[in-house]
Amino acid sequence: MRVLFLTQGSSLDTFYRLAQTMAAEQGLERAGFFVTDSRHFQESFLPAHPEFAGLDWPVLKEWELYQAALSQAADPTVLAGLEQRLGAPHLWDAMVADRRIYLGPKAVFTQDYAPRWSHEQMLSILQQTATGLERLCDELRPDMVVSFICVTAADYLGWRVAAARGIPYLNLRPTRIQNYFYAGESPLEPSGWLWAEYERRLAAGGHEPEAAAYLDQARGGSARYEGVIPPSAKPMEQALGAGAQPGIKERLGRAWGQWRDYQAKYQADPSVPPLASQTWYRRVVKPLRARMLDCKLRGAYARPEDLPENGFAFFPLHKEPEVTLLVYSRPYLNQIEACRLIAASLPLGMPLVVKEHPGGVGTRKPGYYAKLRAIPNLVLAPPDVDARRYLERAALCAVIAGSVGFEALLLQKPVITLGNAPFNCLPDSMLRQADRPLELSAQVAGLLAGHRHDEAALLAYLGAMMDASLPLDWYSLMLGRQGVHVVGAQGDDRQARRREQLSALGAYLPRRANELGPAE
Repeated sequence: MRVLFLTQGSSLDTFYRLAQTMAAEQGLERAGFFVTDSRHFQESFLPAHPEFAGLDWPVLKEWELYQAALSQAADPTVLAGLEQRLGAPHLWDAMVADRRIYLGPKAVFTQDYAPRWSHEQMLSILQQTATGLERLCDELRPDMVVSFICVTAADYLGWRVAAARGIPYLNLRPTRIQNYFYAGESPLEPSGWLWAEYERRLAAGGHEPEAAAYLDQARGGSARYEGVIPPSAKPMEQALGAGAQPGIKERLGRAWGQWRDYQAKYQADPSVPPLASQTWYRRVVKPLRARMLDCKLRGAYARPEDLPENGFAFFPLHKEPEVTLLVYSRPYLNQIEACRLIAASLPLGMPLVVKEHPGGVGTRKPGYYAKLRAIPNLVLAPPDVDARRYLERAALCAVIAGSVGFEALLLQKPVITLGNAPFNCLPDSMLRQADRPLELSAQVAGLLAGHRHDEAALLAYLGAMMDASLPLDWYSLMLGRQGVHVVGAQGDDRQARRREQLSALGAYLPRRANELGPAE
């Protein structure tokens, strides 16, 4: 068995450990890697795994592809050939999927919509990445291609290369149910395989005890899943930089060393954010914006207890950039216009309550909220109030494709989705996907008038998703992220738990590859 892993920064560490586990337990013969973030690769990964450099495992480095792309123009003939054999229907989607290409260099910590490269340079990047992946697949001849969500052009193009060669493509992503992770057959939502399984289970009408237990727990407490911001977090305090900070001398010394290394080694790598800008926006601009937002809007916020029960619609903003917008729901990259569309489609007298994403506080410019407030029947919710308090009182929840919409379904609330959500398969008595904006008013009116909760359908969806997934503490354990929500008892022996979960994942992937078959 041979596997190609498409990695993103520190996920290389996890996928390399997974390859070692599969070599020991699943007969993995050889692995290949697409890697990003030259700073992490040179300063963290190789020192921790010095043996990696001596392995006969092919590695494709994103920063080298960028260097080649920016030194020469794309060949129109090559591009035409790539689109003919890989497009589904077009390859430009791969560029939109990659926030470091389609958005500006500061997009990961503030609004930055102006790309650093021209259209011609982007085409050259696409050509180098696609042809590089083709060469890597020719050399490795993988039995499956494995990735984690879709945030790089390579995650998307790897799918298309796999499909052209009849290779299974497995895209790992959270199910939004506890710590269950699912391997879909493409980087897109929804999964056709999952929907077919849902329909089969619904028709069979079987009992779903595990799904029912989760549903009871989620309704009685919280539907937060592994890796999201925990309920104890205070978004405003975090944006203001609350908590102990190193002394000014230590911070200045560290910043100087990092800036020097960045200038000398990494400034040409888009996966390494511009250090001076990152420090400025996170330490100065973000707290300042959060404070200004709080001072200006504190008296204008609509708190849940001040709103009429079942008399308003609720819309949670997505943090930007995010895969849900860039990949699953591209028509709604502009969330202001999404809010305007929803607000203009509600019954007379029904306001739309819009809440900032907990991780978005301080990242947007003040004018963003001014444009939202200019929409006549729109009011803002305070960012520190839990979204569930609004869901419990709302007449309707509208989302692009976010997990708050899923939580609303658990609470038996009617839901409108604008984009592609995995739970869009549920009956239209519970949920309507408004994929035709001109018909949104009719969809809202029809759903409000005919809403009927279907518990059997919800249990069938939950059961299908849980059975096709596996429990995996991806963010908190595998990636080692701090300050994220964890699920269940964690225990003290992190290494033992990681080994156990890597072993389960190593067995899960070949099984899913057999179930899904070649990518399409």
